[in-house]
Amino acid sequence: MNVVLLGAPGAGKGTQAQHIRKAAGIPHIATGDMLRAAAAEGTQVGLRARSYMDRGELVPDEVVVAIVAERLSQPDCRSGWLLDGFPRTGAQAEALDRTIWERGLRPMDHVIYLSVSPETVVERLSGRRVCPNTECGTAYHLEFLPPKKDSVCDRCGTGLIRRDDDVPETVRSRLETYESRTAGLVARYREAGLLVEIDASGTPEEVAEQVLEALGPIPEPAAEPVEVPPGNASAAPGGAAAGASAKETAAGKKEAVALSSGGPAKPHPGGTGKQDRAALKKSARKVAGKTGKKPGKKPKKKANKQAKKNAKSKAPKRKAPKKRAGKKVAKKRR
Repeated sequence: MNVVLLGAPGAGKGTQAQHIRKAAGIPHIATGDMLRAAAAEGTQVGLRARSYMDRGELVPDEVVVAIVAERLSQPDCRSGWLLDGFPRTGAQAEALDRTIWERGLRPMDHVIYLSVSPETVVERLSGRRVCPNTECGTAYHLEFLPPKKDSVCDRCGTGLIRRDDDVPETVRSRLETYESRTAGLVARYREAGLLVEIDASGTPEEVAEQVLEALGPIPEPAAEPVEVPPGNASAAPGGAAAGASAKETAAGKKEAVALSSGGPAKPHPGGTGKQDRAALKKSARKVAGKTGKKPGKKPKKKANKQAKKNAKSKAPKRKAPKKRAGKKVAKKRR
């Protein structure tokens, strides 16, 4: 299942992303955390992103898309992914669609849009706390989702912080920017039939119930291939052919020869490959008894008697050697 999570800052994307991640078993990919992690790791794309972030500028779309593309190509995203905070513009949405197509990835299944009023957002963000650990990044709220221990992350034990952009004045400015940039994005996914709008003004549990209901049944991850021992192919998923061994394949070829000779081999019901081959030999002997020939061998071609006779008549006759007279005389004298 591939999901994109949209919503203004403070709409509850981080909280709902955790519910989706646990229910669907897919990785939660937050672009903000990815940018910070790539910059900390010192990758080529991460260093480019850091150069913009250090100047307080927005990271260009091509840099963000490159980081997202690298993340979606990781093995843990094969069964699905959850994108949080990306795309944010129509250009990013087009770049995401192009990247998915070029890399042969499965397209997105749902776009969840968390709708909430600006006043509610300001109230929420003023009490928000986050874990600064790039490998964790768990979000909390002092009122709605407080940590068990004050100002300490429940998952990794790191001290929680409040971001600078969670100050009320900064929040209002961010909301205006968000609305101007993402208005077309919401309309784009609505027209595509992928958008599901959720009223995110309730409690986190109430919103989570709506989100999971909108996603529908969660598909189970693909089963690992089952290794079946030789002689027990019927236990393999998909029938005998799915788990047939090399020996059983050869036995099948022999059975096909017997069938072409007119004597179908009756497999031993519920038996092993050894028992099936014994039944095959018994059937082959019956065929040999009826035809007088061994099944599987080509019959010798009968020679044309008339052709032999003609060839004999055309061949030159050899003259018998003459007997010596001296020998006859010698015999008479004796």
